[in-house]
Amino acid sequence: MGVYDHIRCDYRLPNGKVGVEDQTKEFRNFFYDHVIDAEGQLWIDDGRNEEVPKDERPYPDAPDGSFEAFIGSSRHIQKLVKADDYYGAIEIDDYILLFRPESSCRSMYRRMPGSGKSNSIYRPSLKADLFRRQS
Repeated sequence: MGVYDHIRCDYRLPNGKVGVEDQTKEFRNFFYDHVIDAEGQLWIDDGRNEEVPKDERPYPDAPDGSFEAFIGSSRHIQKLVKADDYYGAIEIDDYILLFRPESSCRSMYRRMPGSGKSNSIYRPSLKADLFRRQS
């Protein structure tokens, strides 16, 4: 078990599905929610976490430093931003969606049965050259 992010695909897949959700480990891995919109645009959650005031927590009277004091002490404020600098591919429901500059889905391929799961989105600064060679 590990930490991951969620991704929702509102882009219509060839099998007619819309709103498909999946998990990915290719971003921050803080249980953030990313979106591929109906036009195929990738949106990344670039939000922030903030401390929850003690009186709004489930155990407001818990002693500082205790596990109960930690529960509910942080919340995420989502901020979706257009992901213009991402290149790569991400698998959604047995389809591989390819992203190129401007992050709009440019191509879609059906994954070969038994080829394993691969959620991969690449930032140009990390793996753009690798992606360009493969495309």
